[in-house]
Amino acid sequence: MQKYTLTILGLVISLISLKAQEKTKEDYLRLAKNQKIIGIGLIGAGAGAVWLGASYGTKRDDSSFDLSYIGEQVALVVLGAGIVVIGVKTLINSGKTKRVGLTLAFKNEPLQQIKNSSLVYQPMPAVSLKINL
Repeated sequence: MQKYTLTILGLVISLISLKAQEKTKEDYLRLAKNQKIIGIGLIGAGAGAVWLGASYGTKRDDSSFDLSYIGEQVALVVLGAGIVVIGVKTLINSGKTKRVGLTLAFKNEPLQQIKNSSLVYQPMPAVSLKINL
């Protein structure tokens, strides 16, 4: 019993320490790119399901609806619309994640200054804003 308790405690501590690692700017930008790709794919799949549901019961010759397929049509249209909504939310989250990846950092940049009739480089605090597009 004590062995299992220690094993579970070790797993919980390792998961907490993995989650506590800070993400870098590259991690955020990679995540935003992946979310964007997934969002576009979900929107395409949802639009395809809506189109398939809307055209599932139509006949080619007179464009009349066959009412025996109405349940499947409604299910495909509703499912497709739900997938489109999830894709749009994923794209919105992608933009938010990319915004987090933008960094505002303070650095000590070497700047030229005159000291004792000569130019010397002294580190001075500077603000830099990096926007990755």
